[in-house]
Formats: sequence, C-alpha cells, structure tokens
Amino acid sequence: MKFSPRIDAIARRIAGTRRPGRRLTDTTLKRPLRAVHRDGKSTMSTTSDVLQRVTALVAAVADRPVDEITAESRLVEDLDLDSLQVVEIAVRAEEEFGSPVDDSLLAEQGVTVAHCARVVQQANAQEVRT
Repeated sequence: MKFSPRIDAIARRIAGTRRPGRRLTDTTLKRPLRAVHRDGKSTMSTTSDVLQRVTALVAAVADRPVDEITAESRLVEDLDLDSLQVVEIAVRAEEEFGSPVDDSLLAEQGVTVAHCARVVQQANAQEVRT
C-alpha cells in the first residue's frame, strides 16, 4: 500500500532510514548548507542563512507564507503544528542539510524557529567534526 510522501518520510524517519539525495524543491532552499573550500574541507553556512532556510522549511510544513514566520514563532503554540509536522520538519531538515536532526529536540514545548535553526546548525557542526 502506497502512502503520501509525507507519511512515507515520517515512516522512514521512525525506521531510521531516508531516501538518499532527496531535497526540498522550495527555491529558497536550493543552496547547499556547506561550502567546500579549495582544501576540500566543508564549512557551515552563517547562522542567519541557516535561520532563513529553516524559516522557509517551517513555512512549507506549516503551509503558511514565509513572511508570517519569525524567529520567535513557536512551532506548537503559535503555528499550531502537530507532532507529525514537527517530525516532518526534522526529516526535511535532515534531507536538506545532510545531517541527522534529533526530532525529540524539536518536540519540546515552547520550541521556536530560532531553536530549530540552532539544532540544525549543531547537528551539522557535529557531523563536520566527525
């Protein structure tokens, strides 16, 4: 039985697998998170760039215009996202940024878009170090 792509992504997240190479198609999210220097080492994008891209990602999941979403917008309380949508944010962030994002860090009460951006940036920094 085939489910919607959203449910498939959530099921893959729960099962610990993801479809390789799949990225969001939103035009604001097309830039890679890491820039590669001449020596082959990757570096993290700026904090404001990550925040902008996570804001666009949250707007896509919440089905709202990007200009309605601020860094202080709370996922559950302000944007009325349910637990599946929070997991979807983690899945999409993982696919977009290339680093595993712990969705339990996003499922807490009072989590803001800025907090999501910090979690993504920290996850990516850990992966770069390893």
